[in-house]
Amino acid sequence: MAIYVRVNPRSQLASRHRAGLLFTALWLLIEVDAADRAAIEQDPYLEVSESDPTEIETAAVETELLDNPPSENADGALAQADAVIDSAESATVDSSGDAPEVVEVTEAAPETDPNQAIKDAINQLDKGNADQWLKDGRPSTKAIEEIVGVTVSSGLRDLVWADIRTEAAE
Repeated sequence: MAIYVRVNPRSQLASRHRAGLLFTALWLLIEVDAADRAAIEQDPYLEVSESDPTEIETAAVETELLDNPPSENADGALAQADAVIDSAESATVDSSGDAPEVVEVTEAAPETDPNQAIKDAINQLDKGNADQWLKDGRPSTKAIEEIVGVTVSSGLRDLVWADIRTEAAE
């Protein structure tokens, strides 16, 4: 059976391995058997759809545009609520009032894994110290918090713990 799968955008993961496949934020059409489908559907970090979600999302955007057309100013120009600069250059006027000077805007470094500090903290925990682990084998949030120095929710701990276990299984 064919299904569409992607990483759930709310999970903040860039990619996820499941059933021997790599999933990203883009929808991927795959052929799976019932067992693989069940494993993929049970993964809380993946989204699954039987119909083509890109068609549904496109239709939703088109409907939004039809229902909410851009407004016009008195002179007929389209009003834009949010100005977005998509180029790597911006213009400024120097103090003499001459032509604008082009200023290069440096791009930010690619974002690293926001959960890396928590992963590192979990890897530092002593497997022999029962105070740092729960009875079901998950790391204690208090033990992680002592290392990273910030509050860590159990949900975030579970997300990072699942990633560590997935990476270890690969």
